[in-house]
Amino acid sequence: MKYHANATLTVHQRRSMRKEFQEGASIVTLAARYHVTTKTVQKWVHRDDPADRSSAPRRRRSKRPPGLKRAVKEHKRLNPDRGTRSIADHLRRYFPGLTRSRVRHILKTADSNEDKPSKEKRKPNPLPVGRHRAQMDIQKLPVVQDESCFEYKVSVIHLSTRNKYSEIHDNHKSKTVADVLVRALDRLPPIKLVYTDNALEFTMRFSIYPERQTAFQKKLASFNIKHGTCKPRSPWQNGIIERSHRTDNEALFKVTHFADPEERRYQLRLWEMHYNNERYHQGLKGLIPLEVYQRDYPLHASSRMLIA
Repeated sequence: MKYHANATLTVHQRRSMRKEFQEGASIVTLAARYHVTTKTVQKWVHRDDPADRSSAPRRRRSKRPPGLKRAVKEHKRLNPDRGTRSIADHLRRYFPGLTRSRVRHILKTADSNEDKPSKEKRKPNPLPVGRHRAQMDIQKLPVVQDESCFEYKVSVIHLSTRNKYSEIHDNHKSKTVADVLVRALDRLPPIKLVYTDNALEFTMRFSIYPERQTAFQKKLASFNIKHGTCKPRSPWQNGIIERSHRTDNEALFKVTHFADPEERRYQLRLWEMHYNNERYHQGLKGLIPLEVYQRDYPLHASSRMLIA
């Protein structure tokens, strides 16, 4: 037989529980013995059939008679002054059992559908993953032993090659983030657009001074780099850099014990050297970011250093 998805007891357990209860066992004792709540014990010891009952509604909603919607709308059009009770009384001779609430529901849905303009299907806005694009984000790191403040990892990842550059700082000010981007431009493939979230380090569009430019945006403008932002509460639009945070946590931060913040910075640099130069990447169809970099940007790769 089929059990409910959350069923704890089998049919045999339910039968034995009922039998023990009839022999004098208490509900509290049975609950402790079968590792269930007393409410569950009370249900099965007082029920003759140990099988699960259907969870479908006992009384199904009646279907609307054909032509009822059209008749209500037409009667309301010819008699605009009549209310829902009058319309229900008049049409009940043709539709037995018609209630005032059903008439109100038909008129309400009809008005809302007529007043609501038809929506055009919104074209999907795919995540920009083409050439010369990058994503940038800030990750808050836990406190290292014997330290009193948090640190922040600022990361930049090139989308088409998946090459990444990160730094750890004790603050996440806009100027600090801008300086990290400048150093990343010397180590990553060409970047013409940087995609970020709406944090105040990147943009002030949702602050009380939306017209102001952050130090990060000014630095982008000086390099003639465009700035793209996610929609509010849509972190998946910055998903590649978010996924790289998870990879860093699983491969480094959660499995390594750091004696001090400087050791964590050193281990991060070693991990990124492995990430960029040796680690196979599923998003690149099994290739290494260094191989894709050298394949797609041969002249640029020969004049830059991937290793910090």
